[in-house]
Amino acid sequence: MVKSIKFFGKTESQDEEEPDLLFTPWSAVHFFSGAIARSWLDIGFWPWEAIHAAYEMKDWYLHNSETNETQEYNSFPNSVADQAIATVGHLVATTKRSPLVLVGGLVTLVFVSSREELG
Repeated sequence: MVKSIKFFGKTESQDEEEPDLLFTPWSAVHFFSGAIARSWLDIGFWPWEAIHAAYEMKDWYLHNSETNETQEYNSFPNSVADQAIATVGHLVATTKRSPLVLVGGLVTLVFVSSREELG
């Protein structure tokens, strides 16, 4: 059975009755990671795409493996959407060493990671 897909939600679920989500609050963290990679770390486009794609493959594999002790779920559509939003963050962060990008990323990371119900 193929799960339906919803554009945005707070957290994904393995429950077959619940849709997979394209974007979650963690998508904002992916956006800012792309922006920080360009603005602060000077990582080029293709190296950034490879780094983030490797992260998404690791994330998808670990969250969907038999040894997933935390029972976290990460759908393939969400991994693709997170890759896309990280790309957008990288493309729009044209200002070098932007304090807005750095502070926005840190605030977003702290907020999202402090909320257990988000994911």
